[in-house]
Amino acid sequence: LIVVGNTWQETRTAFSNFTLPADQENALAWLRDTEDGDYRIADPPFDAYAYDAKAGYGYIIRPTLWTYLHGKENVFGAGTSLAIKYTAIQLESLNTDLQEGPFDMSEWLSIFNVKYVLLDKTNPLSSNVILDENFELVWPSQTIDIYENHALKPRIFSFSNTNERVIYLYDGNTINLSYAEGTQEPVLSLSNEYHLSDEPAVKSSYHFTTPRDYLCLEVNVEQVSFGQDDAIHLTFYSQYDLPDVHVSLGLYEQDDSRYDVVLNSVDGIKAGWNEVSFPLSLLNLRYSVDENAQLDSDQIDRLYIGIGKQGDSNQPRQFELYFDKLSVVTQEINTNLEYTKIRPGEYVVHINSDSPSYLVLSESYHPNWVARLEGEQIPSEMIYGCLNSFYLEPGEYDVTLEFVASPLRKAGGLISGITFLVICCIAVFLLIRARWGKTPGHPHAPGPRNYDR
Repeated sequence: LIVVGNTWQETRTAFSNFTLPADQENALAWLRDTEDGDYRIADPPFDAYAYDAKAGYGYIIRPTLWTYLHGKENVFGAGTSLAIKYTAIQLESLNTDLQEGPFDMSEWLSIFNVKYVLLDKTNPLSSNVILDENFELVWPSQTIDIYENHALKPRIFSFSNTNERVIYLYDGNTINLSYAEGTQEPVLSLSNEYHLSDEPAVKSSYHFTTPRDYLCLEVNVEQVSFGQDDAIHLTFYSQYDLPDVHVSLGLYEQDDSRYDVVLNSVDGIKAGWNEVSFPLSLLNLRYSVDENAQLDSDQIDRLYIGIGKQGDSNQPRQFELYFDKLSVVTQEINTNLEYTKIRPGEYVVHINSDSPSYLVLSESYHPNWVARLEGEQIPSEMIYGCLNSFYLEPGEYDVTLEFVASPLRKAGGLISGITFLVICCIAVFLLIRARWGKTPGHPHAPGPRNYDR
């Protein structure tokens, strides 16, 4: 457990008096002795809060979100990570799904590269965790069960988008997007201002005046075939950064069961072209009750794009988004990549692909992860709401994935180093001066003085 106390001493005291129940102690011992410790652990639900009535305040108790020892390296993931703001958003969303009812976490745990799942049966929410047949019960006890994942993705994998089925946003002058729900009427038009091809884009105008304003646009997809390995591919353009606006993407089944995901939930919408490719298997059930708690690809009849305002700001927002391309693609995943760990935070990956692909690093997203190819730097893009991805051209070559220090951190390190040297120089100077001043017989050595008034 990671216990966050109000003071360092408080936390230290909590740990010095902390003992685990027998089942927890035995479970950790079993994990410690399994293989070489090269694995991640998930412990859903991912967050808890305890209130101490005597002390008058509470503790945030965050169980092991996931741990990946991998040669004892420090990982930029949950907990004390630099990337916690990206990871925490996704975990809080998954927690919400658990609290609303039964939720199949299998695909998410595999994407997170989780090998072992601990279920604490004393927590009522554990009964809401659904694991598919790829998870085998390997260590049972009265209070804790440990499951092993036999279908986890590797730490680094790639995928290519194939078999694209276009969803036409307009037909002639008729826009196929329609009003689904929201706090305003949609204002839609065709525009030649921003588009990727010779065809116009669909311009959608928004005017948000309150924190809860939102609008969902809907398109009929009854004629589109969906499969288990499919993803929704969406591109849209924004003239400005919109840090307080997010996009949600979702599908409806014929019985109105709704599965969706909130995108851009941390930094909002970026200026320029935004591209999304999100797997159907990671969409979460929301606002409805589905008997089998999973998306049935043969029952999908509507797709929607939701635009909403984040936070509690009452500042009015007026903006436009230009939707250019909407399609369903099949994601062919290659999990047999060859890669070598150079040091903690650096990998060399051998690429051999006949088509453009996305390289995924199963670490919490952070903009300081970059790919280097022949002297050029490829920035990391967030994928699946929390991981790092890099767009790569076809060919055979080696690419280096590396976590680099930010310019501010480099500057801070340089300033700290210079300051340390200056302090050392001053200290040496004062030491020499003090010894020099005490030398017997030195003309400038101070002697005792008496002052009479």
